Amino acid sequence: MLCQIREKFFNSEADEWAVSLEACGELHDLFLHDPFSAIDEEEVDWFFQRYSRFPLADTVRAENVVKAIEDYGKSLFRQTIGAVSSSSTSKRYCDLRKEGCLDELCIEVTGSAAFQRLHWEALRDDQPGFDGRPLALQVEVIRRPLATTEPNLRTRHTYWKPSKTRDTAPAWSLPSRPFNILLVVARPAGAQDAGLRVISRPLLDALYTSTPDHTLQARLDVVRPGSFEEFKAQLEKASSSGVQYDVVHFDLHGKVTDDRKEYVNPSDTIRHN
Repeated sequence: MLCQIREKFFNSEADEWAVSLEACGELHDLFLHDPFSAIDEEEVDWFFQRYSRFPLADTVRAENVVKAIEDYGKSLFRQTIGAVSSSSTSKRYCDLRKEGCLDELCIEVTGSAAFQRLHWEALRDDQPGFDGRPLALQVEVIRRPLATTEPNLRTRHTYWKPSKTRDTAPAWSLPSRPFNILLVVARPAGAQDAGLRVISRPLLDALYTSTPDHTLQARLDVVRPGSFEEFKAQLEKASSSGVQYDVVHFDLHGKVTDDRKEYVNPSDTIRHN
């Protein structure tokens, strides 16, 4: 089951997005607002950037952030998949959930950079009896970013949304050269670890569309085993051949410290693969 959530435009007066939800042969026009305020975003930033390094401090504050993220995900669900309870989409979703077949569901989110800054990875079923895990841990979630003509950008410390309304409708904007991606993969737990294609398959699917003119021309290089030495060697190899990577994604488990003297060589943890 493919469920497509597409941004149509942002309405600054109502502070909400107009979106379409397409699945099971149905098309629904919906309105979606960001469940978080600027203060909420700052709390999430604190949780992942600071609390994760000192998890024994401010535990009450951390618990509040965790609860806020859960509520955020449920709000996104209520505004999208769960918005029309009588629809075939909602009924099909409920059937998949009851049958334990949610892995047959694919959620595709298409929109501008501002729309993609919503925390879609937090999407969470709010219906009674659900196990409470984010859907991203159970279904395939694909993001398809689009570009807008809006010149402003949301920085890490500035809560930004488009300043215009209907004329900020997203449009394709593809680079003239191939988009260079480096994927660093490590599976220290072998067969007990996440599958090798858990990240690479959605990534390749996200790069491809059925319309040739809208398919991003990309080069995907993979570093495996994902040791620091192999990563460095690949960067040197790419540099010598004039290749500059636009995105480097680390799909691995390991440890990185600030003190180089205490640095743990990732290759020591994956030699048994």
